[in-house]
Amino acid sequence: MLKLKMNVVFVESATDPVILKGVDPSQKITMRAVTTDGAGENAAWSKWTPFGQLEFVVTNPDAFDKVAVGDVVYVTLEKVAAKTS
Repeated sequence: MLKLKMNVVFVESATDPVILKGVDPSQKITMRAVTTDGAGENAAWSKWTPFGQLEFVVTNPDAFDKVAVGDVVYVTLEKVAAKTS
């Protein structure tokens, strides 16, 4: 498992039905790795990971507006067990 500390730097909403013309509403969220505070966990993290960026699009309206620019969040990466047939 890997735990990333990320800063939300951009949230773009596409929800206007006139502009979308039949396309589902969405939000694009961009996060960058927190790399500096001079001490503590940020300093330890940035020593080995000086830059990281995550960008994704959310199309579930229930998930809209869960984060805002300036929020600091943890993102956990956990390997999924191999699917057996």
